[in-house]
Amino acid sequence: MADDRIDRTVLLSQCSAAVFRAATVTLMAVVCPSRACGVTVPVVDGMIGEHLGMSGDCSLGGARVCDDRISVADTANASDAVVPS
Repeated sequence: MADDRIDRTVLLSQCSAAVFRAATVTLMAVVCPSRACGVTVPVVDGMIGEHLGMSGDCSLGGARVCDDRISVADTANASDAVVPS
């Protein structure tokens, strides 16, 4: 029997598209990365909403979405810059 309490995480880069609220840069929706799904679903409190895929209830409903994008600000530190010679 599967344990439904296992914390499932989906990387934002696994989703083929994402919708952000421009004013607050809040993630609002993603395209579900499940092969049997691929529908646009809401993201509520950082979690993919429950939804139906092609084969019924999608197993990724309730999975946490982790934003794995690299911020330009994180890489702009002058002390880490590589200067070509």
